[in-house]
Amino acid sequence: MCTAGGIIKKIESFLLKHNVGTDEGESGGSVWLAEENGTYCSIGIHTQGYNPGEGEDLNTAVQISRFPFNNIKWWVENTKDEEAKDGKSN
Repeated sequence: MCTAGGIIKKIESFLLKHNVGTDEGESGGSVWLAEENGTYCSIGIHTQGYNPGEGEDLNTAVQISRFPFNNIKWWVENTKDEEAKDGKSN
């Protein structure tokens, strides 16, 4: 698993603009917030790296608001149901 650190520099509507280093193929990766108690909370989904020469040098993530959260929750729950029917487990 790849990890990198950085800072969310800007929030525009539901987009998080961050300077976390990313590479091609990392879209869909989670953007985590380190809590003071040592736990981590996923707050965004990385969607796009910046293009040099096209404005700001910040990457973009979609904030996990209620709608994306509910979709993720539904996918997880339904995947578990399908795996149980197929006799598979994680």
